[in-house]
Amino acid sequence: VSTQSTGMLTFKPRPLLLSSISKTTRLSFFSRPNFWKRYYVSVPQIVSENIHYTGREEDSLPVEKEEFEKLLNPCFQKKAFPRSLVVAVSGGCDSLALCLLLDVWAKEKSIDLFATTVDHRIRSESTEEAGLVHSWLSNRGISHSVLTLDWGSEAPSTKMDVLRRKRLFLLGNFAYSRSVPVLALAHHAGDQLETFFIRFSCYSNVDGLACMEPVSHLYQHPMIAVARPLLSISKSRLAATCLKHSQPWIEDPSNSQIKYFRSRVRLGIQSAPSELAEDISRLIDSCDNLVAENNDRLRSLFRYRLELDRRFGFFTLYSQLMIDLNFSLAFRLFGHMVQSLSGRRPKLSQYQRLYSELMNAISSRSPYNCSIGFCLFEYSPRKSIIHVSRQTPYKHAIQAVSYTHLRAHETGRNLVC
Repeated sequence: VSTQSTGMLTFKPRPLLLSSISKTTRLSFFSRPNFWKRYYVSVPQIVSENIHYTGREEDSLPVEKEEFEKLLNPCFQKKAFPRSLVVAVSGGCDSLALCLLLDVWAKEKSIDLFATTVDHRIRSESTEEAGLVHSWLSNRGISHSVLTLDWGSEAPSTKMDVLRRKRLFLLGNFAYSRSVPVLALAHHAGDQLETFFIRFSCYSNVDGLACMEPVSHLYQHPMIAVARPLLSISKSRLAATCLKHSQPWIEDPSNSQIKYFRSRVRLGIQSAPSELAEDISRLIDSCDNLVAENNDRLRSLFRYRLELDRRFGFFTLYSQLMIDLNFSLAFRLFGHMVQSLSGRRPKLSQYQRLYSELMNAISSRSPYNCSIGFCLFEYSPRKSIIHVSRQTPYKHAIQAVSYTHLRAHETGRNLVC
């Protein structure tokens, strides 16, 4: 590894060290003659070419145990650690580093750790890669399972958003089947920057520009929390963590294919000055604080003017509440109600139309109903209330509205009702 004046790391890929891999795994992994033409596996002496090094010494330091414990604190309120958790491991340096750090932490806390790898079968090598990850983690004594994505009669999709939703749904079902309350994902600071630029290009509002949260919840299983403890850690530090533990990793070349929008954004960030990443990180923090302040204001406004029926899964709010809200706060309120009831994310233009028509109906005191995101908004001028419910039966609706992300949180930017 050599450091150039540009601050980038250069290397030459070398073959994988086979000393810790069984003979059966070697034969299955290297059976394809064209495998090495498209993929390679990094050895402990090599940092991936996709790792952006800013030239600062702290960006090449591994994540230590004490630092990782501090990163986990925002994910668990009052240090109420779960009895078990699931970590998603794709085989990259980021997810492997998270798995190794969680393994050390979980053993000290007597917590059961389940590592999972999703075999999406979009590429012919995905099954072999999943088997390699299984051998790595099994040799370290980590419980690991390979989940195969069943496309059925549907042709495998190469769209990242479709694959991401299916992968997250499969991981959520795995955690739910084992009664595991936490799913850990290895999103890092680079992913956070990419998310910001992607949402900024799509004219996202301040809620979207706040990017990913340290803790969120699955819509299909709202009782399962999604933890992202590495959002402030760069990928280069995660690679250094793998090197420290002598852990090789797999590089996916699709991460650098320019046909994907996120890959083009990633390449642009890598070529930008390091100061840009710091400025965007501060901007994300500012958006996060602004969202939290707006949600606190909403809580105070509708504390006595919005009711939630947790048994049947619908909201009832008084029309006076809408008069007291501007569009920005009303948009946030509508968005969280729709996402809570149906898991949908309608477009901004749909919320603008709903807000305009609803305010006109309130001012003229005329009945009004509108469907948005599989949710029905009904205004009754006689009772001066707005009833929000899901249009069709939804097996997860009652479970969703009864969980804590719809109840009072003292901190964070999850809007509560």
